[in-house]
Amino acid sequence: MRATRIVEAGLWLVAAACAFWSALWVLGPNGFGRLRYDDVPRWLDPLSLYGGNARALALPSVPVAKPGYVFLGQPSPLPRNYAALFSSDYAVLQGLTNLQQLCYVGLHLLTYAVVAFIAVTLAQLVGTSRTASPFSEANARRLRVIGLLLVLGAPLASLASWACERWLVESSSVGDEVATRDYVFASLPLWTMLVGAAVLVLAGVWRRGVAMAEDVRGLV
Repeated sequence: MRATRIVEAGLWLVAAACAFWSALWVLGPNGFGRLRYDDVPRWLDPLSLYGGNARALALPSVPVAKPGYVFLGQPSPLPRNYAALFSSDYAVLQGLTNLQQLCYVGLHLLTYAVVAFIAVTLAQLVGTSRTASPFSEANARRLRVIGLLLVLGAPLASLASWACERWLVESSSVGDEVATRDYVFASLPLWTMLVGAAVLVLAGVWRRGVAMAEDVRGLV
């Protein structure tokens, strides 16, 4: 029981961390502008889904490149072990419209909300194992919802984030000079979708176990 309590507490902490970082996005420069980068200690960086608080507390930064990816300093003939450098950089965006700001911040908040929902749902599933059998229709339904969120929600969120960043860059003052990355198959969050598919399979097995338990209960 101690192990399940630790796991459950950890899942609730994940949900709390998502709420905390969502607050940073709302209160930071991309929201109401109440917090700056130096207002949050660096030891909180590992709690972020994005590897640090810089993204939440800084202006939007989108990777861009000049069309054609021009080679820099290419010699002729090519020497052995030659490495080519590509001209690429980031566009720091300022002066967003309210709609653009809402789109940019809202997509990040949605990501945290989904992660928090998954953490809370798993915490509820773990919690039921202490008081009753975890093999219930409600838990099978919870797993199915999580699987669908990962399989369908992750690629949709990835595509929406790409479309938003492309919109921000193309409507900016450098929109005619730089190009954003294309959305290709490799851009899909394949590992997340694979985990979601595994959870859906687990949900099916779980549901089958629930049906078998009910059949056995009916024979007793």
